[in-house]
Amino acid sequence: MKQIDPHTFSIPKALVGWMRAAIWIFAAFVLFFAALPFLPDQGPHRNAIATSALSLVGMALFGILGWYSYRSLRQLPMAAVSVDNDGLWPAHIPKDRALVRWDRVHSVREHPFMQRLDLLDMGGNVLVKLEYQLSEFGKLRVLIADKLPRSQDTAAPSVFRKKPAYHLINICALLCFLMLGLYVGKTRLLIGYGGALLIVLGGLREYLTTVTRIAFDREFVAIGYPVRTRTFRREEIGEILVGEQYRWGGQHSVVTILVKDGREAIRLNALGVGGTELYQRLRQWAGGGTHV
Repeated sequence: MKQIDPHTFSIPKALVGWMRAAIWIFAAFVLFFAALPFLPDQGPHRNAIATSALSLVGMALFGILGWYSYRSLRQLPMAAVSVDNDGLWPAHIPKDRALVRWDRVHSVREHPFMQRLDLLDMGGNVLVKLEYQLSEFGKLRVLIADKLPRSQDTAAPSVFRKKPAYHLINICALLCFLMLGLYVGKTRLLIGYGGALLIVLGGLREYLTTVTRIAFDREFVAIGYPVRTRTFRREEIGEILVGEQYRWGGQHSVVTILVKDGREAIRLNALGVGGTELYQRLRQWAGGGTHV
């Protein structure tokens, strides 16, 4: 195991500032929707009941968002975590009172929607909750993965893949854009056919070049795409990395395989397994220790 220099991972000040600004913005929207029924009439067709309903829905929506942001802002000071070679602990609590030793951490559980990583003991109990928004979270993820016990479970899954819904959503979206383009193209040739062609070709390229499956074998790892599969032996793998990618309004873990001759970087995410576990499995396989 590598030695760990003492370090504290905290929430960036910029994020704190953005959250404070968001609270004021949500409050302004609440006031706007509260005043909506009392604004001057916009015309003879204005529906008072519909306006009142829209006002209530808007106040409720932005009120909940504001409350959640305020609650999250108050919890940010307690999100910082300190680590050293002994283990990790909440930075706002003295080490001798809150230390979680590395040998107690047995596994991890990802919460992409909640933007959180839980460290679990052997019984599945939560030891520490780590927010994705911590500074240098990718570095912290690597430290944790290196400290997790090596898997010796021969029954552990050797294949990870995207859910069937991923393929269904992508194919349906491409068909919908295609049909929309054909419909619009009847009256607006360039916008309809040209726009549909660009969108469908771009979406199809993204779909066909996205990794949807990874399978481990004793001698090679198979990387699967929607219509093809590539295999790599250990000696072809140069480095395995794990980091964070911001998309769909949040951070998501991405594991990257660097091919040894520098030809390309293969990125893996959302394969039915958390980034930390996938990174550990790949590192263990690359070292010849994965049981399949």
